[in-house]
Amino acid sequence: MSKSKKKAEKTAAAPAKAAGLRVPLDGQYIGKLAGILLAITAVTALLLGAVNYVTAPVIAAATEEKRVAAMQQVLTAEEYTAVEAFPAEGETYSSAAGSATVTALSEAVQDGSPVGYVAEVATNGFGGAIDMVVGLTTDGTVTGVAVISHSETPNVGSKVVDDQSVLDRFAGLTGEITVNSGDNRVDAVSGATTSSKAVTAGVNAAIAAVEARQPVLQGAEEG
Repeated sequence: MSKSKKKAEKTAAAPAKAAGLRVPLDGQYIGKLAGILLAITAVTALLLGAVNYVTAPVIAAATEEKRVAAMQQVLTAEEYTAVEAFPAEGETYSSAAGSATVTALSEAVQDGSPVGYVAEVATNGFGGAIDMVVGLTTDGTVTGVAVISHSETPNVGSKVVDDQSVLDRFAGLTGEITVNSGDNRVDAVSGATTSSKAVTAGVNAAIAAVEARQPVLQGAEEG
């Protein structure tokens, strides 16, 4: 057999090129497939909703319990009364260490008398948001600091937010606190300067919020 004839037979036997093929679309099959996918999506959404319905209250209760425990840790009191209509609440405070937002401010009451405040603060560390509470006397002196949640790097930023001995460095300080320099300062944890500054910014925001509260109190006393 000649080479040209073999080549012709081989070409004839070869499958058609993909570009030349047309696959007929079965509308009924496509509809059935779409229905199956829709059903799977709906069932998945229902399951996720059911899980969230069951777990959300549990998570919320655990978060609230942790929040109250943190408040007790930074400033012991019989009750904590939310400060209403306080302009500084929800305001972002900026300092040399960075910016932070006071999300809530509560007055700590013991034996019927106010003993200070607990500020709930949101600040940003190296890994993201840091939620913390700061206890303060009525004149704005820090009594304690506790971190409720964070996403700082393990064994780096966590050396700041998870180490209570580091957080306790802020106790007794007032006014704007700086990092690594100045008379009113705290020293950053080695390798975790960003996290150290974030916590310091949170403490500064709490102090500023209480200091901003003083003129309000003085006006009420004079009135």
